[in-house]
Amino acid sequence: MSDFKKNRHEHKNEQAEVEEEDKWNPTPEQFTAYQVRDAALCAGNLRMLLSQRGGLSLRDLKDSSLHTAQTIETQVSELVKTGVAVESKGRYSLAPVKAR
Repeated sequence: MSDFKKNRHEHKNEQAEVEEEDKWNPTPEQFTAYQVRDAALCAGNLRMLLSQRGGLSLRDLKDSSLHTAQTIETQVSELVKTGVAVESKGRYSLAPVKAR
């Protein structure tokens, strides 16, 4: 086998070993904790996006974030349900702050 093919084959084996080492095998408790942190981070990121650029569609929000579509949809629904955000004609923005 030529040196090039041999080196390329060895590199693939090393890469597979590294990928195997990098796999995350959480316990159910660790995964639940991860989901809670991810949801909180997503909600904060969505608030920041809506404060900087209001009137975003759900697709715009998904395209602007690395969170999963399911997490984004859940958090947008929560923001609307709690009155932090409002939806109008398929566009989302922060709810106006009420004067005290």
